Amino acid sequence: MVEPLGDEGLTVGEAREFVSLMMTPSSTGEIAVLVAGPMDHQTTQKSSDVLLKCIEEFDLCMQPILWAHDLGACIGTIRSRCLAKWCPSRGDEVPDDELDGVANQLVQAALKEQFWKLPGLMDQMKGREVELLRGVVEVLQGIDDERSLKLWDRLRLTAGWKNPTKLEVIGALLP
Repeated sequence: MVEPLGDEGLTVGEAREFVSLMMTPSSTGEIAVLVAGPMDHQTTQKSSDVLLKCIEEFDLCMQPILWAHDLGACIGTIRSRCLAKWCPSRGDEVPDDELDGVANQLVQAALKEQFWKLPGLMDQMKGREVELLRGVVEVLQGIDDERSLKLWDRLRLTAGWKNPTKLEVIGALLP
């Protein structure tokens, strides 16, 4: 077992260690997983370049997982070679009832097509747009109908941007 690489952003040395570990066959014969990240703000172009060929041609006995806080801040060449997956919070954060309430109201207003409510609700969380967007996505996870799936797709695209603005979040909530 190896600790995840890149706690403070992946360095060139850690990227080389990642590649070396990816070339090492699993001793158990089972699929092994190698985790590196965050791949966003602190990871350099040189570190990403070291990983490119390795993540394009990984062996089926070793599965690379690259993670980021902000998908939009990942270097494009890395992002284009990875399958993006949204991972909601682990649930160990301190609950924010106000944020959760506003997120729920935003989802309900969007699904009921009460779009005039969106700007006022967003203003309640001024400066916390990214947190609110995450809250909206978490609310949507519990809803499973065709309208919410379309809303989910628009929000997922917006969540991939670096620091979406109030207007970009509202735009994602509109049809």
